[in-house]
Amino acid sequence: MSRHELQNGRYRIALGWDNPMQSFFATVTSGPDDYVHLWVGTCRGEVPSIDALAAALSPYHTLTGEMRIRLHQDRLDTLDRGPTQLQHTLLNLVDPSRKHCPEE
Repeated sequence: MSRHELQNGRYRIALGWDNPMQSFFATVTSGPDDYVHLWVGTCRGEVPSIDALAAALSPYHTLTGEMRIRLHQDRLDTLDRGPTQLQHTLLNLVDPSRKHCPEE
């Protein structure tokens, strides 16, 4: 998993590629209590592309060309390492119902 942290005005943004989930992810928080404005990439394959990630982040931040390249490289670096059987098992243990996720 990769993780990059950015600050855009009042927003703190964490984003990257989560290989076991096969999804890009992002969280956008603000304030002393870390109020969550956005949290995407919690379901397998939820955010499949950098463009989809950029669209989700668009109210809070615009991805630079440099960040797009880094995210693309993060994903490429894991292409030969799909989620392991252990990772699949742990995903199901953490949230076996995955009710908040569309059918996988």
